This record gives sequence, structure tokens and C-alpha cells, in this order.
Amino acid sequence: MDIARFFRDELGAHVTGSALDYRGEVLPRGIVLVDKDNPPRRDYVSILSPDQLEALVARPGNLQGTYLFITGDSAGRQALPPGLTGANVYVADLPMVALYNQLQRALERLGSTAPVRVGGTTRFSDFINDLVAMHITRRDEIASRLADYDYEPGCPFRILVFEFDDSRSTTEEDRTRLIWAIKRLFPSANSASYFERIVTLFQRSSRRGPIDLPDDQMARLLQICEESHCTCALTNATIRLDMLRTNYMTAVSVLALAKKLQRGSGERVFPVQRYLDYVYLDICYHYFQSQNHHDNYIYMLSPWVAWLIHYDNIHDTDLCHVFYAYLRNERNYAKTAEELHMHRNTVVYKIRKALDLLDLGVDLDDFAVRHRLITCFMMLEYCEKALGIPPTRFPGYGKSDPM
Repeated sequence: MDIARFFRDELGAHVTGSALDYRGEVLPRGIVLVDKDNPPRRDYVSILSPDQLEALVARPGNLQGTYLFITGDSAGRQALPPGLTGANVYVADLPMVALYNQLQRALERLGSTAPVRVGGTTRFSDFINDLVAMHITRRDEIASRLADYDYEPGCPFRILVFEFDDSRSTTEEDRTRLIWAIKRLFPSANSASYFERIVTLFQRSSRRGPIDLPDDQMARLLQICEESHCTCALTNATIRLDMLRTNYMTAVSVLALAKKLQRGSGERVFPVQRYLDYVYLDICYHYFQSQNHHDNYIYMLSPWVAWLIHYDNIHDTDLCHVFYAYLRNERNYAKTAEELHMHRNTVVYKIRKALDLLDLGVDLDDFAVRHRLITCFMMLEYCEKALGIPPTRFPGYGKSDPM
């Protein structure tokens, strides 16, 4: 089967332009919504905006064997842009969500007619697919689908989302082995392979109590992740069935952020609750960027933090790093020194230096001041580690006065 032409024919009039440069014969493994963390991948269907296409053309990578669907009205694009040789490009006059749903259904039909279906399917994987693709959204619809499984009515649900390490190619045997390990840990849970992830739905007896799992279960879950070379996000509990998709999407966001922001090298299990602040910051950053049409996040920070950044860049010091740790450790010099592997006297000197430079004019006993500073330092950490945007990229930092 010529999969490249199958997609063009499947979307029919919605495809306003196409340029086919790759005869696809391997069944696509899933759909990628292209963003900063998810580039197009070989033998995947990738959805991207015209602006993202221009960025790909400007910085071409290995696009051989990719299916690129461009959203929006760009009729008449018949030739491959330079730098996209080896890719199949389609232009569709559909918004992103509608295009995603159309392609999802096309993949399902393709899977039922193609000689081989990657990953197979189960009733529960169909449920996860329909939930995430928003084919089922009402509580009664979701409850009706869950009635086939061994769940207790009225008990809250939690979701585990597993992703295999980027550096390791996985097989169907790897996914099956992980699903069986999860089943041994949570006997009443159900798991499914959803493209490159494993999604597990299980219940707890009450929404009250510790956010984390019991220590023995957390230890076993970490062991499973280490043995399977994967990481996982653990959602909060909810009895709202129509919020299961929201919890899944939040877990996916936490996985993308936590793997870049984690402070412990052995950390593989990420409770969503511990990383929600960074999800908020991610939303704030992208809103700021969309409203202002630039990414100079310095203008989201307190002038005090901006001045410390400026000083560090000029003098090659680490006052921001030390002061942030000091605030995180509730202004305890000993704990800060232990975390940073510094002598206590060194920490005391650097904190006093930072305070002299800041000349806050207020007492750090004021919770609002501490909270504001911590939030700014977290935004700085998020932009540097998650986005890869250091403050030195912006004019005025290391050269002249900031802001």
C-alpha cells in the first residue's frame, strides 16, 4: 500500500496542496504535535503550523520518511520547500484539533487494512485512544466504557504515564514486559500502549491522604522504571471522569519538564504535584511570548533578580544560584551549604554579598517578597533548563545595565 497517497486521498478536499517525495510503506507509529520538545520523526505523522515549517526549512534536519501536515490555508503549495527532501508534505485547511482527529481516524482505518499493525490493539488501548482524542468526553460515555473493567464506583482514579528513555529504541517485547510489571504492582490496574507511551489507570480508596504512593510502592515503581529504562509521571486523584484526559495531558507536560528540571540524577518517578509550579510557569511563558511576540523573559522577572543576573554575568559569579538555594532551604545556611556542597562560611559570604547588591529595602521575613523572588528564580531555571534559553542571550546582560 502507498501510505503517502492514502493520506492525501483520505483527507480528500481538505488537502489543498501536497508534495510527495517518499513512498511510505511502513505503517506510521503515531501522531506528533510538533513543538520545541517534539520534532518530526521518521515514520510518524507530524502536525505543524506554517511558522514551524519555515523554522524546519531554516534549520533542516533528517526528515527522510516523515509525513508533515501543515495546518491552515496555504493552498497551492505543490513543490517541496528546500531542505525538506525525503519528506511528504501536505497542506490541510483544517485547524489543528480537527486535523488531529481526522488523522487519528485515518490511522485507525489504515491499521485495519494494512498487512501489519504496529503495536496491536486492545479494548483498553481503544479506550485510551478515544479518551485522549476526545472521541468520548461526557461522564456517562466514559463511565459506560469503564464498566467493562474491574473498577470500584465512586473511588478516585490516578494515571501513570510512562515514557521510555530517548537514547534507547524499544520493542513490542519491552512494552509488554513493562505492562506486566505494572500489573504485578497494581493488580486491579489496566495499562495500554498509546503510541510511544504506556498509560496506566488505577484507583485509590480515597482522595485524602499522602499525595505520593506508599513507600514500598514508590520504591517498587522506581525499580520498574530503572529496569525498563523509562520515566513516569503520577497524577493527582480525581473522581471526575471527564477530567481524566486533563490529568493525562498534565502528566505528559510534567514528564517533558521534569526530565529537564530534575535535580537528582536517579529520579525517574515524577509526582505531578511536585512539578505543577513548572507547568504554571510553562503556561505563563508561552502566554507572555504570544502576547508580546518575543521571548525576552527578563521582563517577567523582578528587577532585583535581573540585577543579580547582570552582576553574575559581568563578574562570573554564582550569586543567583546560591541565593535561590538559600530561599528554597528556608534561609538555613547549613542546609544550603549541604545542598550546594559548599563551606557554610562561603554560603554566608555570598548571601550577604547578594543582599548588599539587591538593597531590597524590605525584610526577607516578608513572605510576599520571598515568594516573588523564588518564583522569579524558578522562571529563570525553567527558561535555562527546559527551554535552553540563557539570560546572556538578551542584550544588556554582561554588557550594560539591564531592563
